[in-house]
Amino acid sequence: MTIVNITTLMELTGSDDRTIRRRLGEAGIEFVLQGKSKVVDTKLALPAIYQVATARTAKYNLTHERGRLDYHRANREELREKTEKGQLLDAGDVEAEWASIVLSVRAQLLAYHLRMAPVVLTMKTLKEIESTLKAGIDDALSELDRRGNGMVAKIMEEQTRPGSDDSQKADAADDEPEAADG
Repeated sequence: MTIVNITTLMELTGSDDRTIRRRLGEAGIEFVLQGKSKVVDTKLALPAIYQVATARTAKYNLTHERGRLDYHRANREELREKTEKGQLLDAGDVEAEWASIVLSVRAQLLAYHLRMAPVVLTMKTLKEIESTLKAGIDDALSELDRRGNGMVAKIMEEQTRPGSDDSQKADAADDEPEAADG
């Protein structure tokens, strides 16, 4: 067991006295008063000083940081390549296109009743009215599907698949009696 003072620890480690005091304090090691000077056992002090230093600097390991940087550079390069190939679009462009699609379909649906009212007045049966109104709505939805690259058709197919909640609701609605003509 070798007992040394702070000056000797500074010479042994090449560290500043404040650094040594902080690292020993973090490890829970205290200097003991021996005569007029404060001393500490080197068997306790040196491992504590070097272990704490390693734990602090391990977070900033140069090899690890280079690997992390290379990983992010590779991801950025992959995104750039996909953008150049047209596999990846700018979020602002996609948002603008979908806003345009939604506004177009909204305009069609808002004008729908004005366009269909005179047509429906000439019809005699409920079936004719239903099929005509359905055809008009399908036109608006086909515009949405056409400009959305078939996404709406995929969604509709998933919702009307047997066993889904929406398809069961649609089946129940088909079982309801129809209104009488008159």
